[in-house]
Amino acid sequence: MPNAITDGGKAFVEEMLLLQFDQVAGDEALQKLLLWRLTEQRNSLQKLVEAQEANGEILLKSITDPHFQDRSTQFRAIAALLIGGTYYLDLYAAVNGSVFCGIDLATESGRNEIKKALSFLVDTTYKNL
Repeated sequence: MPNAITDGGKAFVEEMLLLQFDQVAGDEALQKLLLWRLTEQRNSLQKLVEAQEANGEILLKSITDPHFQDRSTQFRAIAALLIGGTYYLDLYAAVNGSVFCGIDLATESGRNEIKKALSFLVDTTYKNL
């Protein structure tokens, strides 16, 4: 994490979403873990989810909550949709086929369109929320 964040975490949030989108797409073990977390209840998986949420909470409280203040819950909801959406698109492409809403997620140009959309949504959120 950078020493000084002067944009309310905008660059950090955008970079994390873009990296996550690429990481999940390229890591079959991570894809299986995400699917496993959705389809089975196990103590080990619950501990993993709790640790992930605890780490996320630290980032949200220290970076984005101070920026969005009374709108921080709205930001968290938007972030949840963006994170869940990237997970879903990567899993969909890996399991069901690569075309979603006419965008081929198996191609560099298709993935770049999703990345541009993620950047646009982060930018719009920071400008308008």
